[in-house]
Amino acid sequence: MGRRILMYFTVFGIAMWFFGNLYEAVVIGPNIAGDTKEQLRAFQQFTVVTNPVYYYIPLTQIAAVTLIVWFVRTPWRAPEKRSLFIASLAEIAAVALSIYIIVKLNMTLFFGSLGETPDELHRLALQWNLLNLIRVGVTALALVFALGALTKVRARTSTQIP
Repeated sequence: MGRRILMYFTVFGIAMWFFGNLYEAVVIGPNIAGDTKEQLRAFQQFTVVTNPVYYYIPLTQIAAVTLIVWFVRTPWRAPEKRSLFIASLAEIAAVALSIYIIVKLNMTLFFGSLGETPDELHRLALQWNLLNLIRVGVTALALVFALGALTKVRARTSTQIP
């Protein structure tokens, strides 16, 4: 039962992260690509009381850890092992990319004083959009392979039930 909860939580967490990044790419990204300074100021004022960071960072990182635990605890000959390996690599890449995005871009664009020049902010916003699209793709890859692993586990365990 515990392993099943781990698997479902992992897939849920990766899916949540994927759809969160997709939402940012569709909704936030285009809004910061134009008159960047004013739009970023408006975003900062909008997120004064609460912030998506409080929601996404803990859950997505826990899902990344549980994916790696799922991979490590899966026997080498299990059919889902390759899918878990690819999902884990993609998830690690997404986490590494996220660390870069958060440290180098988000801290300036979404949490900074916005003292940079409009051209610099625009360049950072375009870089954020590009890297976020890459992150969406890498997270999608992790999700597809984690779902594939879950499907293989479910198929195998459903045939073992008398």
